[in-house]
Amino acid sequence: MRIIIKPLGMVCIAVVLGGAFAAVALRKPGTMALNTAGGTLSSSQNMISSTKWKFYTEKGAVGNMATLSATVGGAALTGTKIVTDQPGLQAWNVGMSNALGVAFKSGEKLQLRFWGRSPSSSQITIIMQRNVPGFPDCFKRTIPLTAEWKEYRYEIVTTTMAQWESMIAIHSGFQAGTVELVGAELVHI
Repeated sequence: MRIIIKPLGMVCIAVVLGGAFAAVALRKPGTMALNTAGGTLSSSQNMISSTKWKFYTEKGAVGNMATLSATVGGAALTGTKIVTDQPGLQAWNVGMSNALGVAFKSGEKLQLRFWGRSPSSSQITIIMQRNVPGFPDCFKRTIPLTAEWKEYRYEIVTTTMAQWESMIAIHSGFQAGTVELVGAELVHI
């Protein structure tokens, strides 16, 4: 069977393909969805994968992590709920980490943003660090969380440590309690 495309057919194909390319090229910044649950929008790609979070407890600490969906700031966001039943001796004895899988150059400018709350007024330490013993970091903040959702935004300038196995780590073992985090993004600015 032979398919013959007449000149009018060629024009139709050209118009359809041209329209598709124009739609992609003219897309306004800020329209690339980063969260499959309808979360925040950004023109830069999120480096935090929601499927790569790994929960851990160490040295006698007891806790668990569960997936969380919440409507915050008018958007449906996904994230995690960490329950610390028994903290260890150090805050890092309960936490989670996310391997970024990105090789950064020194001096890259990033923004870390997320929504957080804690019905038990717990705190967290959030760190961007190398995933090797010694865990050198280029960003570290201890944040007291409130019972109400609050948006957090931090600018990070990478250092040479970020060239190897960078990860985001969250330590939540300061006290027994619950921490909820949704809509986590790490993007270039």
